[in-house]
Amino acid sequence: MTLEELRALLARLPADGALPVGWVREQLDVIGPEPLPTDAADLTAADLAKRWGRGVSTIRTLCETQQLEGAYKFHGREWRIPRATVERHEQAQREGQGSPPATGPRDRFGLQAIVKGRQRARGGDSAA
Repeated sequence: MTLEELRALLARLPADGALPVGWVREQLDVIGPEPLPTDAADLTAADLAKRWGRGVSTIRTLCETQQLEGAYKFHGREWRIPRATVERHEQAQREGQGSPPATGPRDRFGLQAIVKGRQRARGGDSAA
């Protein structure tokens, strides 16, 4: 079933009708998220947060800990995430594989970003 078919089916139901939530969730899981526009630039952290239903800070943490391959800071300020990375991640989620492995060292709790931030704030690069 496509997203358009599901929308058409729901449009025929009365607004106050009862519908099994489990069935709707199953259909949405099969369909997946809306496809990314082919002409779109890389996504911002805010765009991706909205798409995935997460907080912007969560997306920033994923970028800082290198869990979103290819993420970069645009003009040194705002995180940008390549569309290919988003598509790979969503495909892995649909197939039940979890997140695709990051190419960098794994920092499960995001501690490296915290330590680096504190070092920058102190003006030094010495290890803590």
